[in-house]
Amino acid sequence: MKTDSKTLIHKSRRGDRLVEIFDRENFRYLYFNTKFLQSKMALDAPHLLVLPYTRYMMLSLMFLPDPKRILLIGLGAGSLVRYISTMLPDCRIDAVDHSQEIIDLARTYFNLPETDNVTIHCRGGVPFLENRDEEEPYDIILLDAFDELGIADVIYNRDFFTTCRNHLSEGGILCSNLWSGSTSELTRVTRELAECFTGNLTCPVANRGNVISYSFKHEIGLNAFAGDNKKPERLQARFELDFGDMKQRLIRHNL
Repeated sequence: MKTDSKTLIHKSRRGDRLVEIFDRENFRYLYFNTKFLQSKMALDAPHLLVLPYTRYMMLSLMFLPDPKRILLIGLGAGSLVRYISTMLPDCRIDAVDHSQEIIDLARTYFNLPETDNVTIHCRGGVPFLENRDEEEPYDIILLDAFDELGIADVIYNRDFFTTCRNHLSEGGILCSNLWSGSTSELTRVTRELAECFTGNLTCPVANRGNVISYSFKHEIGLNAFAGDNKKPERLQARFELDFGDMKQRLIRHNL
């Protein structure tokens, strides 16, 4: 079925949420309630990060380019999982989402990786971490739990940030997508992150409503970017991301 040069390939409704997937030109889109873009995938290169905020989340790799374990809370259509499993095939990935429907859509329509190093958990992020009995910590935790209503309050709060900190390695990073239509909500979340983590940096995504935060157990500042001016260039070649441009935007915002 074609409308306005789009090919609709899935449509369903769960409660008040309308879920639509369609193809247009070389891209596949996941939308909630017609106007809220959840994910976008290049059909000829599914591993590439098309949405700008996802690229800024993977700026985490500038601080920690060789993570052994990564936790993603909020699967969506699996953009970050596809990227990480391609670029870091030896990294162990846990991806958590409370919705089996979303997991099934990611598997059916968005090339969700099914490898020995990728484990998908249909569970809430809070019970997953609070009941985790493994002792090996994560090097990077990525929080991307939001929908058309904004960020998930059960995830973006002081108690859960503390839980995340307790499951991070000493040099680990909590990277959070702080997209929200509410300035006061962003202020609250940023303040609570600062209360839980010693080092914090934030970076707004250009021409988007997303703000990405990077939180550390140790102090972090602009001195972290001193020296080794070739590092962004090397990382760009390795990870196919413009680390130089993102680094400069991060520095400007945290001066």
